[in-house]
Amino acid sequence: MYLNPLDIACYIYCPILLQKKRHDKISPRLTFAEQYIRKAFIYGEMNACLKDSVITPRKLLNAWEKVWWPSVTAAGTISIKEAHDISLKASHKFTDYCKYDISDWMFPTAGVEAESDVKIGQSILKATVDVVKVDLNEKNKNTVLVNFNRKGLSLSSAALDPAIRATAYAFYSGKGETITHISVDIDENIKDVKLTTSTFRPEAMEGIRKMLYYVECGISRGAFHANPYPCKECKVCPTFSI
Repeated sequence: MYLNPLDIACYIYCPILLQKKRHDKISPRLTFAEQYIRKAFIYGEMNACLKDSVITPRKLLNAWEKVWWPSVTAAGTISIKEAHDISLKASHKFTDYCKYDISDWMFPTAGVEAESDVKIGQSILKATVDVVKVDLNEKNKNTVLVNFNRKGLSLSSAALDPAIRATAYAFYSGKGETITHISVDIDENIKDVKLTTSTFRPEAMEGIRKMLYYVECGISRGAFHANPYPCKECKVCPTFSI
């Protein structure tokens, strides 16, 4: 059986979400504009990787122009004025992203849309990230994983987020490196981007491994539990009452 990090998070939150594949309860779906903002970030980072250069607002805008306007024409549901307004918002996000250290020479891009998997119990945990970077500031190896989403996590919630922890573990080689995960909130209703960083040292990986094995055992055995806290506002399972 194959599992992904959102499956892990769904099961911990409520097994009904996993059964119904309601990943959107854990990680909200991107809007039409946000999908192309994410694509522009990925394409911009890919070009930086291929040309051995750094990411800049201009490079991100060039990538945006290539993906956004053809999609607007194909969709035919967005007015030119609205499309220009979204472009302006996107340009703010690109400029803001490049103010952070992860866009400079000390964080070269190693790859985009990367996948990694690891065996957990009777299942395979398969994780994907939008961008992989290398931190040249650290004496010890530090792999930086970047994901573009609209989860809006705080520092404390990101550090404990099961999906982020599962992703970090899937990309951990077991050779003592640090895994840093950066969640980039690209909510189109917010002017700038918000970066939330979670750092996982080698000693933290054992705790994550135990959590993953525990959850995988419950999933593979079909063990269900009721979580009364999320059930108060959840509409996924209308037959459940508390």
